Amino acid sequence: MLNKIEYPNPQMIRTKWLDLNGDWAFFMAKNENDYKNHSKEFPDKITVPYSYTFKKANVDENDYHPVVWYQKHFDMAINKAHHYLLHFEAVDYQCQIGLNGHLIGSHIGGHTPFTLDISEWVATSNTLEVRVEDFNATDQPIGKQAWKDQNFLCWYTRTIGIWQNIWLEETGNLYLGQVRMIPHIHQAQLEIDAKLNVPATATLQAAISFQEHSITTATCTTINGRAHFAVDISNDDPNFRLHYWSPDEPNLYDVTFKVIEDHSVTDTVYSYFGMRQIETRNHSVYLNDQVLYQKLILNQGYYPNAGLTGSVEDYKSDLTKLKAMGFNGNRIHQHVESYRMLYLCDQLGVLAWTEFPSSFSFSPTMMNHILAELPDFISKHINHPSVIAYVLMKNHGALTKLPITAKNKHLRMAYIT
Repeated sequence: MLNKIEYPNPQMIRTKWLDLNGDWAFFMAKNENDYKNHSKEFPDKITVPYSYTFKKANVDENDYHPVVWYQKHFDMAINKAHHYLLHFEAVDYQCQIGLNGHLIGSHIGGHTPFTLDISEWVATSNTLEVRVEDFNATDQPIGKQAWKDQNFLCWYTRTIGIWQNIWLEETGNLYLGQVRMIPHIHQAQLEIDAKLNVPATATLQAAISFQEHSITTATCTTINGRAHFAVDISNDDPNFRLHYWSPDEPNLYDVTFKVIEDHSVTDTVYSYFGMRQIETRNHSVYLNDQVLYQKLILNQGYYPNAGLTGSVEDYKSDLTKLKAMGFNGNRIHQHVESYRMLYLCDQLGVLAWTEFPSSFSFSPTMMNHILAELPDFISKHINHPSVIAYVLMKNHGALTKLPITAKNKHLRMAYIT
């Protein structure tokens, strides 16, 4: 049985993977001449995935520099018939990625994950470089990060660069790109909506089990690379057809996805889900048709000497203490937490409100920044049974600057709390 917490994304596990956290060469652009290019010398070292502004990064620098460069050498065995996926869980804020002298991708947005298929450029011996810039503009989503040189009021030390996990996976030429799992407790069904990396025809198999006991196996033929189907997971073992997920009984089902082309398995992904329904009725919140009283703590998510980058030990300590004190959930405040932390919420039965980090200044650019990251923000959380609320704007300085008019009064009242 897989120990899911050992994998960087416990809901999308491929067993052939390489951890790229750890020691990287590092360069801070201390003058504007180095913002676009530099001498390719990396005089410093940094411990990834910590922002250099915190002690655990092991960088001796007190000043903030908005442009930094990373470099890492790594070796690996290559199968030319396979594909290789480079995952960044979060890089703050804009980055360009180079591999073996090739510019292979870029990303804008400091809080959401992204993946690059690097099969065309990866080799047995590799040099990976990442250039990052983060000027902490007040119209970009910064959450609780200060945009001034010093902390003030309720804005804290800035984060820049790679601040969540980075890893590499090996898979076949046809693989599972994304999957959404929506539980329907009244029908005892799991709705699966999956997309492959290309619009191809193949078979997607989903084998579902509970505590290592097989429940069912379903297959669906993809159309233009998409498989959308429902699976009946009722059985005679639980008292009422299903093992429901709740804070008191955080039951989790396992599911193994296989992509099959011409009778050959090209990708295997191990995942899980919880059977729960969340809804509102008559100004009350219901979980699995029962009124839910939410007793939550505010989770600022700033960890000692690490900023926003927590460890598994940090997460376990916080969540077990939270439950021991009688709380049943946490409001993840103004930042996006890691896959591992969300998995522990699912496993331990801790409700989670997730919040998208706010900006301070309102502008069309601000709205574009938020809208650009929003789909990936939703995708990161949607399969987690513990996540019951999405907060898109909170403590939003930008909205406080809007004049109160009949047109936007409802917006202010809806988002400012």
